[in-house]
Amino acid sequence: MERGLYAPTIEKLDDIAAVLGAHPITLMVGSYALKDNRSVAKVLEDIIEEIERLEIAEGVSKLRKNNPKANQVRGILKSPE
Repeated sequence: MERGLYAPTIEKLDDIAAVLGAHPITLMVGSYALKDNRSVAKVLEDIIEEIERLEIAEGVSKLRKNNPKANQVRGILKSPE
């Protein structure tokens, strides 16, 4: 994987994340930030915008209503780096 010769399956990514004690999406976000030379905050901000644009936002809206910290996270992500 490290040399770019192998692309892990979702199942393998789950296994790696479990060993590291992290969520598989955390690994993916970090990997894409590194690959694209962007901050993790910018990748997450773009993901939130895509979720809203793709109208998956209903679930996000429910999350925000049920979890006030979700709005705090968005505010942190939009703050200057």
